[in-house]
Amino acid sequence: IDVLGAIIPELLPLRGFDQHTPYHCYDILEHTAYVVQYVNPTPLLRWAALLHDIGKPAMFFVDGQGIGHFKGHARVSGDIARDIMQRLKMRPRFARHVEMLVRQHDDRVEPSERAVKRRLAKLEYDPDLMRALCNLKRADALAHSPDYRTPRVERSAAVLSCLDKILEEEQAFKISDLAINGSDVIAAGIQ
Repeated sequence: IDVLGAIIPELLPLRGFDQHTPYHCYDILEHTAYVVQYVNPTPLLRWAALLHDIGKPAMFFVDGQGIGHFKGHARVSGDIARDIMQRLKMRPRFARHVEMLVRQHDDRVEPSERAVKRRLAKLEYDPDLMRALCNLKRADALAHSPDYRTPRVERSAAVLSCLDKILEEEQAFKISDLAINGSDVIAAGIQ
C-alpha cells in the first residue's frame, strides 16, 4: 500500500480502518483488496473496485449501539474518484464510467424489468455498464462478512438475468428506441 499510496494518497486512510459493523469482517483496505480481486479483471472494474469505498473514512459515524455507518459514502467516493482520475489524466469517458460505477455501487437494484431499465437510464443506457455494475456489486458482496454475502450475490445474479431477458426480447430502454414515433401514429390516422 505504501507504493500505491505514493500515487494515490487517498488510499492510505483505508488501512486499519475498522468499520465497526457486522456486515464487514475486514478493514476498509482489506475489503477493497478483496473487491479488486473478485471483479472481472478489466481496467474499468479494477479501478471502480479500488475506488468504490475511498470516501468511507470521511463519512464514518457510530450510532448509539456502537455500529458504524457510512451514509453518503458512495457520493463522496465518486467525488474523490473523479479527482484522482483527473489528476492521473485518465481518458474522460473512462473516468466518467468509473465514477458512475463508484457512485452507484451501493444503490439497491431490484431484479425487475422496471428497476433494471431505470438503472440503465442512469448508466447511459449502456448494457455493458449495467453488467459492470452488477459485477462490482457481486464482488463487493463477496468481500462482506460470510453471513451477509449470499443475498447480495443472488440479487446481482437476478438483476443480470433480468437484463439478459430485456436484451433478448429487444425491449425498448427509452422512447427513442421504439419502432414507431408520434409521426408514425399520426400518419396512421390516429389523433
